[in-house]
Amino acid sequence: MVPKRLTFLIDPDGVVRRSYEVTDVGGHPDAVLADLRALSGN
Repeated sequence: MVPKRLTFLIDPDGVVRRSYEVTDVGGHPDAVLADLRALSGN
């Protein structure tokens, strides 16, 4: 499946911590939030 969009998770220092080729627009926010929580240690 072709991605509908690209999203990047960037930390406060400007380092790209994760990139996403979004094919599931509905589930994407949950995936980003889970990764954000994991990276922040929460």
